[in-house]
Amino acid sequence: MLLPDLNDKIFNQILDYDREYPEFYSKLSNEPDRVQYCCSSTLSDMATFSSVVPFPKDVSIHYTTATLKASFGCLAEIGRFYCITDNKLFLWSSTDSFCEQIQEEDASVITSVCLCGVDPILLGYIPDVKFTLVLATPKYIKIIPVSGPRIDFSQFYLTEINFAPFCIAAGQDGRIFVGGECGQIFLLRFDVDNYKARSIAYNYSVTDWVYGVFPRLLKATVGFQTPSIVHICFDASFSYLAAIDDQSHVRFFNFEASSDSCTVLSIDDIEQLEIASICSVPPIDPENPHFIAFCKNGKRICFGKKVTEKHGSTKFGIVSEKDPPPELGDDQVVSAQSFMGLTIFLCKKSAIILRSQRYSEFDICEFVAVQTLPGTGLALGSANIDFSYTDPLIWQHNHEPPISYILTAAGGYKCTFSTPSETLTRLIVTNHGFIKNDVVEWFSNFYEQSEPIANALLSCFQCPENSNWALFIASQYSQQFSQSMHSLMIDGLALRVARILQPLFHSIIMFEYTSKKNEQKWRVSQPFKDLSPMVIVQLDNVNYLMKKYIENQESSTETILIQTNDVFSAEKYHIKKLSSFVDFAIEILKFLGLIGQQKKALCTAVIKMFVESAQSPSEIEERQNELDYLVKIPFYSCLFDDKNFRKALRICNRIIFTEITPTNDMNNFARQLAETCPSLSNETNAKFQISNAIDRLEAVLLSDPDTQKLYLPLVVNTFIEYSGEFISKENLKSVVSKLIQLNAIDSAISILEAKFVHIDPSNRALAFFKDGYDTQKDPIGQQFFDQVYSLMNEPLDQIISEKNGLESLMKSKYELIHIFTFGLLMEQPETLIRLNSPYLKEYIKDYKIEYYWKYLLVHNDMKAAYKELIRLAKETGEKRAKDRLEWLNMALSYAQKCNASYTEIDEIQKFAICAKLQNEVQGDDTKSQELMNFQQIAKCAAQQNKYDVALKALSLQPMKKLDVNELKDIEDQARVFWEKLLDENLQHNELQSRIVKLSMSIKRPNIVIENHEIVRNIFTRLSEKTNTEAAYYTLLRCNFNEQLLYQIKNQL
Repeated sequence: MLLPDLNDKIFNQILDYDREYPEFYSKLSNEPDRVQYCCSSTLSDMATFSSVVPFPKDVSIHYTTATLKASFGCLAEIGRFYCITDNKLFLWSSTDSFCEQIQEEDASVITSVCLCGVDPILLGYIPDVKFTLVLATPKYIKIIPVSGPRIDFSQFYLTEINFAPFCIAAGQDGRIFVGGECGQIFLLRFDVDNYKARSIAYNYSVTDWVYGVFPRLLKATVGFQTPSIVHICFDASFSYLAAIDDQSHVRFFNFEASSDSCTVLSIDDIEQLEIASICSVPPIDPENPHFIAFCKNGKRICFGKKVTEKHGSTKFGIVSEKDPPPELGDDQVVSAQSFMGLTIFLCKKSAIILRSQRYSEFDICEFVAVQTLPGTGLALGSANIDFSYTDPLIWQHNHEPPISYILTAAGGYKCTFSTPSETLTRLIVTNHGFIKNDVVEWFSNFYEQSEPIANALLSCFQCPENSNWALFIASQYSQQFSQSMHSLMIDGLALRVARILQPLFHSIIMFEYTSKKNEQKWRVSQPFKDLSPMVIVQLDNVNYLMKKYIENQESSTETILIQTNDVFSAEKYHIKKLSSFVDFAIEILKFLGLIGQQKKALCTAVIKMFVESAQSPSEIEERQNELDYLVKIPFYSCLFDDKNFRKALRICNRIIFTEITPTNDMNNFARQLAETCPSLSNETNAKFQISNAIDRLEAVLLSDPDTQKLYLPLVVNTFIEYSGEFISKENLKSVVSKLIQLNAIDSAISILEAKFVHIDPSNRALAFFKDGYDTQKDPIGQQFFDQVYSLMNEPLDQIISEKNGLESLMKSKYELIHIFTFGLLMEQPETLIRLNSPYLKEYIKDYKIEYYWKYLLVHNDMKAAYKELIRLAKETGEKRAKDRLEWLNMALSYAQKCNASYTEIDEIQKFAICAKLQNEVQGDDTKSQELMNFQQIAKCAAQQNKYDVALKALSLQPMKKLDVNELKDIEDQARVFWEKLLDENLQHNELQSRIVKLSMSIKRPNIVIENHEIVRNIFTRLSEKTNTEAAYYTLLRCNFNEQLLYQIKNQL
């Protein structure tokens, strides 16, 4: 259940409260003394009157010259006034004094006109007709179809008659009742191709001697005339007819719709009453009044069924009388109407407005307001009436206020009734949002404490510019009277929602009917099909106000929050629940509205397939139970069992999108459902749309280029919008392959992006990748990464192999698509480093660092490139000295091109020499962890008996930075290395060559070849292998110090 803790609140406390509280007409009938008059200080709280619209000049002229008849009236349903002068009918708008239409009949006089309903058979011929204008003359009656405010008098149905019609009344299903001069009531009804008239009742009873057969004898013998019927009123709820004759007698009939016939109802308490008019009222049950007659002195007489005291039998008669309001004074009622808990008296000098309102547990008050009229009252008509409503406190939330049109001798008025909430709006505006005594008094005038809050919320909707004030006042009232864990604001919000939805609560979703071919069919019930958009707008407004209220409370002072902590916590909890309920109701109403706009055959097909599509017996039984939510269970029960109701609606969707033959209209319908009702339609609609798009893509692939250009974007947009339904790699791969064939690589990438967002909207896969694939830390991220990679890998590989595929992929705004592409190119590093991607630099640094210098070089950053080569050469790791040497040589070349400093170039050269010597020691294929320094190279070379290399490495040591002990160590090492070199078993020529080569490569001054002891030792050992002269000249050729050599030679 969606709203468990508000269920009782809405139904037990609100709907039952509305049902059980005595409604106005019941109280007026059974306990009229408990209906009290209350004077309204402000007319605008009751109604607003337009400025007077003068009579058209044509009307004034013809009215003064009329000879047979001159009368006025209102066609309220189309907002028109009319005047009959003899055989002419004048029509003009309630907002303009210009005569719009003048209709002249081929008869001596027009006796009556009336706007009636439309016969269902006629509606089949003229679908757009809304009303029928019935125009009566002594010779014929015209029925003119009406589709709008302007009437086309050239199209009509004509029925010839042999009686003089005096009055007309609308009946059910387009029936027309006509009262005649002869005292009979006639029925006009459409039959095949025209209207036909027949008598159905007399204005007397065969059981009544006064009005029985005796008058016929009197008429034949002494010319007695039966009273003519001058007014008819029809009670659609129970099919009763009321007829008033020209002697103010009232007679009631029971109309049988099945046989189109009437029977006379008994009546007692007959007396000579001066009745001005009569109207039907909406009885809640048969015991309540059916008609209210208005006497000229303002007294209201209620007629209905009552039990006689003598025999205990049921008769139709007067059940109560209500004295006029004191404000009427000596004025005289011309016409009056009562509807929806409102009453309007049109008097000779004024218009009196009454509005009923609950006052206490047992009493109802009628607020009274008077509008003085400058001219004598002539005619009254009302529109925008719904007879199912009797309480303004209820209908103000879901129905526009009624409108009355008034004609006086001075002209016409439009009277718009005000709702109870508009009084609060006036007070708020007048007081500039301050809570003054009149506001406090207004809040205290309601029997139920949640009622003024519901009115305040309605005021927020009706007057948005003052909504902050109204919401604040309602919150203050709630805080004052709320108790622990019980909030009046929640009661008021729930009451407002219930009142908005109340007209729908007892309706069944799908209406079952039998077609002309005697077939069982279904359609969306009329209340949902004809639902006013304002219902959804109002529900949205309630959601907004709930959010606004919470924000206001949370931003309130700390003191207030502490004082109302328990209440506010409960409010937040219930508002969250109520908001979810409202969201669900809105979605359902939108869904049913869309379904209702489709052809009737769709609903019938869906209902029939609902159970037929089930497989097993248990599934069939389950489906049948779910179907009840559509065809049997009232709407309010469905709302409060949203799980099963939602399931039933989703089954409907699945049938619509998988079983019904797809068409363009169905595709558009599916799109509307998905956009409007996401929680009900997305999944089913998406599968349908994707399946359909795949078929259309195949067709586009086979079409000509112009067709491809036209339809391909539509197909691609469908794939993007419903990307979540690519549930397999094969599906996605197939679509990408076809788009590649259509040279639509960018479109393919857009679909991949949409799919990526659908799978991983929060980028968990990317976070997992950047966090170093730590499965222990983020197992959920690993799942997202694996899912995305598994789905994207093959389609990306397809795109990479295309000519411009890589270039298009690098335009993607999704980093993970770039990363997956990089991964696929790891075996093609030369291609990888040339990509133009904002994410490539970091990727190469992390996963292909040895190519980072190339990336920098390709992207025109030579300085960074040679620095990266240096870093790469010096970096610890298993690398060949040969590679280090190559990198350093390239670094040296690029540094020179970048005009690097001498110091930096010298440093690079030293590193390059180190790498070269290390390579000489280790060979081309041997890897080492680091780039050795000269000391390390000397040691390593000596270990491999490569003493000439060791000596060269020693000679390259930066001597200036060494202390005495370090210099002594180098001298000792050099002495040892020279000895080892000279001890090698080499031929004289070979030894001589190595010494020459070594000494020529060492820059002077250098202790390795200039130390006296070392040189003496070299000279001596070399002399031993040759002779003194040979040794002298060999070392002299090696650029040894000549003076030193000469000195040593002489010593030897």
